[in-house]
Amino acid sequence: MDRKSKKSRKPEKTSKSRNKLIGIIGACIVVIIVLLVVFLSGRDPVVTFQDPNLETAIREELDAPSGPIHASDLAGLTRLEASFLGIVSLSGLQYCTSLTHLFLEANNISDVSPLAGCADLTELGLFSNRISDVSPLASLTSLANLELDSNQLTDISPLAGLTNLIGLTLGSNQISDVSPLANLTDLTVLSLASNQISHISPLADLTNLTVLLLPSNQIGDISPLASLTNVRYIDLVSNQISDISPLVENAGLSEGDYVELVDNPLSSDSINIYIPELEARGVTLNH
Repeated sequence: MDRKSKKSRKPEKTSKSRNKLIGIIGACIVVIIVLLVVFLSGRDPVVTFQDPNLETAIREELDAPSGPIHASDLAGLTRLEASFLGIVSLSGLQYCTSLTHLFLEANNISDVSPLAGCADLTELGLFSNRISDVSPLASLTSLANLELDSNQLTDISPLAGLTNLIGLTLGSNQISDVSPLANLTDLTVLSLASNQISHISPLADLTNLTVLLLPSNQIGDISPLASLTNVRYIDLVSNQISDISPLVENAGLSEGDYVELVDNPLSSDSINIYIPELEARGVTLNH
């Protein structure tokens, strides 16, 4: 074979090598793209909602009537109103990590565990649901107002650390022990209506209270109320109270304040001595 023939084959070999290299590079690029897509989708997954009513409420809030909803979309939500919608499952709300206001009243919710990571919440409305376990709420230490009326609560100990609360409503449950509330000293409004409470001594240090609702319980001794000098409205209807002298001892009760005492077995001293004393100070008593 002559030198001229050998030279003519070199470009052919070089071309084949170049094509092979391009093929390898192309394959690598495809692999990288696939891996990148998988990585990004893992970091920003499409969220699937178990409850169609919750999904509808979220789509309305996002103004996204169709198409996939990504975790990043939910992370931007700060407010959601989804009451009276028959919602059962809150699955998907765990991605709503920026929520500050959430209203889920009058649904059929029993499991609130998806809310455990919503640490920015300051307002949470959950009244009239089927909740018995509030332990997932223990981490929501930014809460200022929490509504849990008309559920199935017996144990409220998970709420003990929510010391930023200023408003707490727990009416119409099956609560008997209020000791977990003893350190919630920022509270100004507290409702414990229609429960199974007989002892209220843990409330004695809640001196910022201005509204206290305790009707329809089994309370007999109201001596802890003597220290609540900022209270302006007290509802004690339908209890077992005979002696209201602690109200007289409460130096803060004065002109414009209101006390509800209907349906209690008030003693003659309460009726003939203590009520007139309070009325003389400008307190209105309904008995």
